[in-house]
Amino acid sequence: MSWIKDGLKTTQDNDERDRLAAERQLHIAKVRKAKARDLLDRITAAATAAIEEYRAATTGQDKRRVDYSEKPSGGFKLYKPYYPAASVEISLDTTVDVLRVERSFTPSSNARVQAIQSTLQLQVDDQDDLWVVLESGQTAGPEETVKQLLTSVLFAA
Repeated sequence: MSWIKDGLKTTQDNDERDRLAAERQLHIAKVRKAKARDLLDRITAAATAAIEEYRAATTGQDKRRVDYSEKPSGGFKLYKPYYPAASVEISLDTTVDVLRVERSFTPSSNARVQAIQSTLQLQVDDQDDLWVVLESGQTAGPEETVKQLLTSVLFAA
């Protein structure tokens, strides 16, 4: 009755595959938990550097003024008060280890605020490095993430 042995072998192989997959998922969750805040801090540092460069390049141009602040809990908020007004805020949701992004855009003083909330997933690679999954589906490090987040505020039109 070789079909019984074959069936048992297949079942055992499936059980082993499922066990290894569960172990990998647990490992990924631990890596995210351990590295997510550091990644957010690196994103915040990159945003701070980008805002400093932007402010230096737009000195004296009041309509290009932006308000920027780092959040004590991690992340930052950027707001451009002149129309078209725009903002972006990013923070870490430690309950599910994702980055929460809140954006707003107001084209004119008599227009309604358009607000969008989204999440950016965090992906662990084979070397246990943590990457941001952008809305396009591409993975990115801190600098590319900042570029994607700040462009819509700094150059709102």
